[in-house]
Amino acid sequence: TRDLYESGYDSPPDICPDNGETIKLLIIITSAPVHREARLAIRQTWGHFGIRRDIAIAFLVGAAGQTLDDAIVAENYMYNDIIRGRFVDSYNNLTLKTISMLEWVDKECEKASFILKTDDDMFINVPKLLQFTEKKHADKRTIYGRLAKKWKPIRNKKSKYYVSLEQYKPAIFPQFTTGPAYLMTSDCVKDLYSKALNLTYLKLEGK
Repeated sequence: TRDLYESGYDSPPDICPDNGETIKLLIIITSAPVHREARLAIRQTWGHFGIRRDIAIAFLVGAAGQTLDDAIVAENYMYNDIIRGRFVDSYNNLTLKTISMLEWVDKECEKASFILKTDDDMFINVPKLLQFTEKKHADKRTIYGRLAKKWKPIRNKKSKYYVSLEQYKPAIFPQFTTGPAYLMTSDCVKDLYSKALNLTYLKLEGK
């Protein structure tokens, strides 16, 4: 994976002040560059919680060609909440997007207490989530989410979820939390980031 991943990103400096010292909850929303309406919908609904000093909310996108990249720059000028990684934004690069998120959190917001990764088609009940994090404030090195148990790799080459034997040989995946939304304590991030770079690249995204 290290050979595929280009480190670095562009982001507003004030998404996560003081490296997250006062941030109880950091929410990173993975989004496609063309999903401007979805981002607007979030900003106008549950994303409003980002005005709180103890919550930080940002969108994460990749590169998508000059026209779309320029549109993202203009959108970021208006809202100041978009992180741009250096990967090409595509389905096959979802894992690179997650690694980019881990890199950004590790370097820019490592002191935040909890990190939620979610997608731009999800609705997050932020008050309920805050209640949950308050109950779990003493937990260490933990990931919470919908647990996938005994899922099997799909070997059909026509499927967009196809996994080759070269990528993953065993007949069953280890347990993992599914990609649409998962929460983690911030002390997971550095190890996840460094270890992910040293593993065989798998385009399916989860934790």
